[in-house]
Amino acid sequence: LVRPVVKADVESLYPSIILTNGIAPEYASLEIFLPLLKEVTNRRLEAPARARDSAEGSRDHDYWDGLQNSFKVLINSFYGYIGGPFPFNDFQAARRVTEVGQEIVKSIAAELEQAGAMVIEIDTDGVYFQPPPDIQTEDAERAFVSRIGSVLPLGIRLAHDGSYSAMLSLKMKNYVLVDRTGRKIFKGSSMRSRSDERFGRKFISDAIDLLLQ
Repeated sequence: LVRPVVKADVESLYPSIILTNGIAPEYASLEIFLPLLKEVTNRRLEAPARARDSAEGSRDHDYWDGLQNSFKVLINSFYGYIGGPFPFNDFQAARRVTEVGQEIVKSIAAELEQAGAMVIEIDTDGVYFQPPPDIQTEDAERAFVSRIGSVLPLGIRLAHDGSYSAMLSLKMKNYVLVDRTGRKIFKGSSMRSRSDERFGRKFISDAIDLLLQ
């Protein structure tokens, strides 16, 4: 049980690696893979800015927010395409992307620990960590994450992706996050499964509440 917890996330890690390193399928002879990914990525980055300029809850805000999520899925599918069982895929290119991604995330974890944070959980494109004792506010968390991200390669952006009052970590990729309002977020099949019956879900939820208390 760790309090508090921050999530630092690399924005669109695999698409960023593909663009930064110029990784494209070997057989993409029309040479549209990288230009197309760049164009869609630029549109994805534009959409959240337009959403922020719109009133929360307005039709425009919902439109741009939905659009950015759609673009996010689309740009991430470029990696899925080269690494999947499809025509014109390239497993070597996909392997290069994942190897670079692992190096970047490991370097983030090392920088965090060197700066006095405690790394709790590492996933594909981000790190959960307990910030140093002097980091008390969300603004301070954001500044801390920005400082960690400043050492990353050009084109790779580290963002503050969440701040939580507590995290109950059971094992790798199985944990419960508690946000600032007390809402619980379950991750992993050991914590929450579609096959769980209602009494089982309630038991686990109540047990977690008691552990938190």
